[in-house]
Amino acid sequence: MIKKQLRQKYRNIRSSVSDALTKSELISARLTESYLYKQHNKIFLYYPSGREVSTVSIAEKAFADGKMVAFPKCLDRKGTMEFRFINSFSDLEEGMFGIMEPDSVCCGYAVPDSDTLIVVPALAFDMNGNRLGYGGGYYDRYLSQYDCCSVGLAYSECICNRLPTEEYDVKINCLISDTNILYFNTVKEE
Repeated sequence: MIKKQLRQKYRNIRSSVSDALTKSELISARLTESYLYKQHNKIFLYYPSGREVSTVSIAEKAFADGKMVAFPKCLDRKGTMEFRFINSFSDLEEGMFGIMEPDSVCCGYAVPDSDTLIVVPALAFDMNGNRLGYGGGYYDRYLSQYDCCSVGLAYSECICNRLPTEEYDVKINCLISDTNILYFNTVKEE
């Protein structure tokens, strides 16, 4: 199956996930209770769109824990984005694709480093740390520039054994679902 067909397949699967809200809350709690969350002081999140696993409670917990929270801002339609720190959800405005993004005027530029955990969106993930994104290449381009820890959040229904990959695809370091946590690329829980 080519990626375009797989994207449609996993959009359909995700839209039919039963108890999505309950599962989303469980996945968020697994992340905020994890070693990875506790060991990083900068949390880069995506703003949930449609039936994506929500990151809102993760951001709220990170604010409460005194962590620095950043969200992406798309700079063009060619796959270029940056992250900017926010102090609250009121710092967000509707962006290029109708998704909430940081206001460039009040939100400072965020550069990831070894103290950064990036939560990466996708339609599906596989058991090897590969992800099926939305086709724009934003996260692959971004992650290829930095050496920081990345984690994917997924409903168990959106995890498969193997996804097709391209040379420019960047694997995640950890995958958290409603049923388990998988670590890849030498990242381990301590």
